[in-house]
Amino acid sequence: PVNKPGAAISHRAMLVGELPINKIQAALQLPPTALLNGDIGITAQALFPLRTRTREESNAADVGEQAEFRLLLRSDLEGLTSRLPYPLDKTAPDTEGLQMELRFPERGRAQIYGTLKRGLGWALEARNDPAGWSLARGAIVRGVMIPELPVTDGLIMQGEIDSLSLDDWSAVLADSADAASSDVARQEPSPGWQSLFREAELQVGELTAIGYRFADVGAAVTFGPAEWDIRLTGPWAEGNLVVPYDFQGPQPVIMNMDRLLLIEPQSAGDNDKDSQLSPLTLPAIEGRVKDFALGNLRLGALDAKIRRVPDGLKSELLHTESASFNTDISYD
Repeated sequence: PVNKPGAAISHRAMLVGELPINKIQAALQLPPTALLNGDIGITAQALFPLRTRTREESNAADVGEQAEFRLLLRSDLEGLTSRLPYPLDKTAPDTEGLQMELRFPERGRAQIYGTLKRGLGWALEARNDPAGWSLARGAIVRGVMIPELPVTDGLIMQGEIDSLSLDDWSAVLADSADAASSDVARQEPSPGWQSLFREAELQVGELTAIGYRFADVGAAVTFGPAEWDIRLTGPWAEGNLVVPYDFQGPQPVIMNMDRLLLIEPQSAGDNDKDSQLSPLTLPAIEGRVKDFALGNLRLGALDAKIRRVPDGLKSELLHTESASFNTDISYD
């Protein structure tokens, strides 16, 4: 018991045990995935409020400490395997400092605040409706600070990251969508992980996409039903892209770019044939670039329409126009 005058809690319970990752996914109705699995050891404190707040106290500005049930959790995450791309990858033997606080301000609502030692902080809210618990809103930031909960539903991501692979994350989202569509345990297909997110504001030191590297990229991303809507800023890429989650699906990448300089291949200097990008893994592409470069060639304006075929890609339109020369490449 906690009996100090003015204390916000009356009792504290200590809990030690193991938590299966799949139980968390099931409890929050997260999309099915094999990307996260394992059991993690946890140490928890359950803090019971001294009394229940009245509605008037809950709305008062000077309430002080909140009288609500809270759960404090710590874990080194040993046993968790994450096949998500960097910076969320992890093997089971690796340890990673996790701290979380769960607050339950009212029935049917839980707020989840936490940090990872590697430099991630989050504030999430789950709600319980007739269909069960699910994530409703939240913010995930790169850093050790815990963000404020956003007002609007959906998840947002913010912060700086040293490197990010659009190819790797596209593969993950496509796999997750396939798993959700084949989930026969539900009466109707469930959406993939991308349906949880609303937008992202990222500054990326090195972005890799469609086999090329891009330095110092700012990315403002809106998550749609089947694609990212991306506004890029940077020395090598400037403009708008609509990028499908599934690179091998029927939807092409739509370009409306001021600048796109493909000057550094992702596999540059790598003699490993397995690392070479295959046309079989690339999406269809169409649109316009005002200033286009390929390697050392500054080709000027580019108009392109490249579609997927069973054995790779087929160019229906590939036209460049500069002050000194034009090129036209097509295949019938």
